[in-house]
This record gives sequence, C-alpha cells and structure tokens, in this order.
Amino acid sequence: ILKGFFMDREEYRTTPDFFKSLDIVKSFVSDALNGDVNMLKNEDITLLVNRISDREKRNFYFGSIADPDMYYITQAIYILIWGHVFDLTFEKLGSWGAVEHPFRGDTMNSFNSVFGKEYLIAKRYKVNKNLLKNIEEYLSLYHSIGNFIVIPNKLNLNRQRANYYTLQDYFDSFLGALFQYKYPDIETEYRTFSEVLHSSLIENTIFNKIEFKKYIYDFFLESYVEDGKPYNVFDIPLEIRRKEYIGRNRRSRSDFITRDEYIDLASNYYNKSKEIISYRAECIVDVLKNEIENS
Repeated sequence: ILKGFFMDREEYRTTPDFFKSLDIVKSFVSDALNGDVNMLKNEDITLLVNRISDREKRNFYFGSIADPDMYYITQAIYILIWGHVFDLTFEKLGSWGAVEHPFRGDTMNSFNSVFGKEYLIAKRYKVNKNLLKNIEEYLSLYHSIGNFIVIPNKLNLNRQRANYYTLQDYFDSFLGALFQYKYPDIETEYRTFSEVLHSSLIENTIFNKIEFKKYIYDFFLESYVEDGKPYNVFDIPLEIRRKEYIGRNRRSRSDFITRDEYIDLASNYYNKSKEIISYRAECIVDVLKNEIENS
C-alpha cells in the first residue's frame, strides 16, 4: 500500500472518519429521505437537505462550505464511497487552493458554462420550449450526487479545469488531458489541454501514482471512455467548443456559435450528462446501501 493512498477498503472501514461518515449518512437517510437511500438519486442535494424541518439539523448537513459539492453531508458520502482511494478524512477536504486541504469535491458537468446563469445563454439562443424544459430539469439534476466527484486540490486544479479559454469546464476534456499526461507518447487531441494542466497534475502527486484505468473504475467514469481512452462524450466538436457564445466576447474573436450549433450542443450536453449522472448515482447509491446494510 502506498502511504497515504489506496488503502484497502476493509482497512479503511476501521478508520474514525469512516465511522463518523457512516453515522452522518445513516442519520441523513432517516432525516431527509424517509429511510430510503434511493431517494438520493437524481435529486438536488440542497432540496433534500431543505426537506428537514429542524433548522439545526439542516445547518449540520450543510456545514461550513456553501457549495453543494462540499456540504458536510456530501463530504461524508465521499468518505464512504472513495475514502479508501485517497485515504480521505474531513480534515483533508476543504476549500480550493488551501494547502492544508489536499482534496475537494467538484461538480463534474457544469450548468452555467453551457446554459448560462439563470439560463441566460440558452435564452439568448431562443431555444424551443422542449429544450428549455430539459435545461430546467438539468438545473436540479446537476447538483445531485451522481454529478459529484472528489479531485485533488493543489494549485486550484478545478479553476484550471474550468478555464474559459481552453478546457471550458467540460469533464471529458479534463479526462482527456489526464490521459495525455499519463501517456505522453500516445498522440491525442487533448495535447494542448494536458499542457495547460501540466503543473497542477504534477503537483497533485496522486495522478502519478494511480493508474488511469483504476481512476476510471473507482470513480464510475466508464461513460467517458471508449477502448480505454477518453473521447468526445458529448459529441460537441472541439472547434465548436472553441467558439464564443453570442452576447459575450471574452475570447476576443468573432466566430460565434450559431443558433443551430447551440441547439445541437445544448441537446447533446443535456442528454449525455443526464445519462452519466443517472449511471453514477446508481453506482454511488449501491455502495452506500451496502455500507449501511453491513454496518
């Protein structure tokens, strides 16, 4: 066992933070989910916490970080699911960029980056009612447990992953960059992305120690991979992703995404993200059920 990483799951189950997290999750299932952990699937975690009438309990589950992917209940879930991979503790999970917190929760498939805050981008493109309805549905879905992951925290990796000018917050691009970093002799379309993230990937030494295949398996990321390699899972060509949305000119260029391109982009992104989130929710809840039933 590498020190600090990849503990055996059985061994990790004996740690204080695992027991603490198990108690927190079991209480949450009782307090917010009517005793049914399946209710965690595909539901906005904020809405689930807010179902609890007792304000003190709500505040406990929200915790001190006002970010759904880092609520206290979310951190407890991370520890039950992935604690053994990174030897997680509550002390190791924290805000971005803080050296004392080597890991943080992250929302994988963004909402604002594609649809805009309060649907602003979608509305500028005058999408039809059906697509707007899907986008409204995604607003609840994207802050559900199937869209959350733990990633290393040094050098603000999340901010670099979301870089407006390069990876643009697409999680398939992040995995492509990671694969390219791990296998520099294999030429992929993600070479530039890998160079952008290079310093962060080096600094977060876990990426040097974990096999790409293991990373995909442990974090239920199979949907992003074909034949062992990342691919353009959203079927949004990189040349389209590099264009600018109408109404903004932050990239100092005039090649804007057309309405037809945006409708295809938004539809593909919604459909594939929903599929990925639902799949990962099933995987995560299956593990939680097993831990609860065997406790």
